[in-house]
Amino acid sequence: MAAGLEISQWKYLPGEAGDAQMHAILSVRVDGTGGDGHPGGPVLAQVLVMDCSSSMTWPVEKLHAAQRAAVAAIRKLPDGTPFAVVRGNEQAAVVYPDTPRMARASARTRSRAERAVRETVAGGGTCIGAWLDLSRRLLTEQDAPIGHVLLLTDGKNQHDEQMPLARVLEECAGRFVCDAWGIGDGWDGRELLRITSRLHGSASSVREEEALPGEYEQLMNRLLTKTVPELVVSVTTMPGCAVRYLKQVFPTEAELTAEDGTGRFVTRAWGDETRRYQLCLAADPTGRPRGEDLQLAVVAVDVPGGREVRLPPPRP
Repeated sequence: MAAGLEISQWKYLPGEAGDAQMHAILSVRVDGTGGDGHPGGPVLAQVLVMDCSSSMTWPVEKLHAAQRAAVAAIRKLPDGTPFAVVRGNEQAAVVYPDTPRMARASARTRSRAERAVRETVAGGGTCIGAWLDLSRRLLTEQDAPIGHVLLLTDGKNQHDEQMPLARVLEECAGRFVCDAWGIGDGWDGRELLRITSRLHGSASSVREEEALPGEYEQLMNRLLTKTVPELVVSVTTMPGCAVRYLKQVFPTEAELTAEDGTGRFVTRAWGDETRRYQLCLAADPTGRPRGEDLQLAVVAVDVPGGREVRLPPPRP
């Protein structure tokens, strides 16, 4: 397996004192992951979260589409994959399995999970924090390298006071990846982006309910190619320089947060793919001759976990 790093930038800073910024685009590439799992067991542990609030029955086609989509995702799970289905309203409950631990995918467990999904009923309000908190607790007991939550909602987080989403997101950050889907026209796009940006996932939606099962199938196909749990982008600044931000801009947008101010930014769940990031550095050129090249930082990538990876050299 190999990782690649390319940097593109406009290297000129304004000569006057002030808030001088340098912007660069980092293209990070991973190749040769294989997508065949790893010898220690399954790569993925999956939680499917279904919004079962009352509004999912207005019209009832939304609930039926959510059920069909969950079934489509369950059928994609390879044998041995830990999984669970969560029913969400103002609380959260495990629909399947009926044991304290996640089930392991097999023909028998997939069939039982499908039946449990089809029997779900809708009622109550919406507390997304409770859904994510239960997902976190389920995934904590799993040793699969990549924990993933696929969340669907049709409404706003109206019962946030019961389990504040802001607090839950802090507790979940770094524990799993979350992709979130909106269905219908009553959900809050900013809220889904807030969730997926913090949990390294993507947000999307469907207006036509019948499209949802196909979208879930495509998402699961992509997800099952991910075999690298995390890749770290490290930015080491020179004296007098500082990182303003690093954010992902392709293929989806996501804010990244450095680990404890170290300049290490963790990205999650990689397959064979390329992602691009915008790096903003602050620098003060006061007192330096015009036209002189200044090195502001060094960027490096690393893949933790002991895998044999061919890494690119750090780049200024």
